[in-house]
Amino acid sequence: DHDDNDHDDNDHDDNDHDDNSQDDNSQDDNGNETEEEKNHRETVAQTEFIQRFYSNLLHRDVDSEGLTHWLNEIKTTSGAQVSLGFFNSQEFHDLELDDSEFIDTLYSTLFGRVADDEGRNYWVAQLESGSLRELIINGFVESPEFDDLTKSFNVTAVRIEDKKSFQIKSFVQRFYQVVLNREPDSDGFNDWASQLSAGTKVGGEIAEGFFNSTEFEGRETEDDEFLEIAYKAFFDRDADEGGKNEWLNQLSAGATRLEIINGFIGSQEFKSLATSFGIEASRTTDDD
Repeated sequence: DHDDNDHDDNDHDDNDHDDNSQDDNSQDDNGNETEEEKNHRETVAQTEFIQRFYSNLLHRDVDSEGLTHWLNEIKTTSGAQVSLGFFNSQEFHDLELDDSEFIDTLYSTLFGRVADDEGRNYWVAQLESGSLRELIINGFVESPEFDDLTKSFNVTAVRIEDKKSFQIKSFVQRFYQVVLNREPDSDGFNDWASQLSAGTKVGGEIAEGFFNSTEFEGRETEDDEFLEIAYKAFFDRDADEGGKNEWLNQLSAGATRLEIINGFIGSQEFKSLATSFGIEASRTTDDD
């Protein structure tokens, strides 16, 4: 009986072989998808992903030259970079959307849904307080919801390079917020972030630049407030009483604020903070 069953199975395999021979372009001998078929399926899905940007953002059909460009981008970069490319394009800027329209477009394009009132109100408030639109976009593309959407189109949401860029931009943003008490302006923000990315500046040099800026000096902070800002900027916490008193004593004894800043930059606590953003705190690695 066992031999008969095996014989029947072999007959069935012969039929399967005949069927497969008629569909060699889509399956291999084991009935699996071929590389060519897989690439075609992924390109179709990625084309649909790109078409959504043309439809939702630019309100027009995709052109062949643009499609070729963005397909190449998707295969070599990420959904995040494609998103930033469209949202930062002159064609999109020329639409001059107000903050609410901009947020609605982010939801429909990057999440594939209508914005909920709570979410829209939160992001609009961020924009009204001065947040850059690029940083809002970063918030969307870093979310699990965007990751889920891109997977459905066979697109990688973010790559390691994107995450590094997001970390650097977050590091710079917090110095604007903590030291200058405002959201970043586009030109200054991009300049600081570019220098960090290129390695021409390290974290401590960025921090020093903010504290030594004319804008910060214009805040005319008292020593106590200066130290509270320094603790928040360098350590991401409030000052402890003992530590702050020690710094105050040094200032009273004649230490300059630059010397105090260098003390913060050389600390292990700032090194740990900088590392959490994927950057170097200083150019030397043997400071205390």
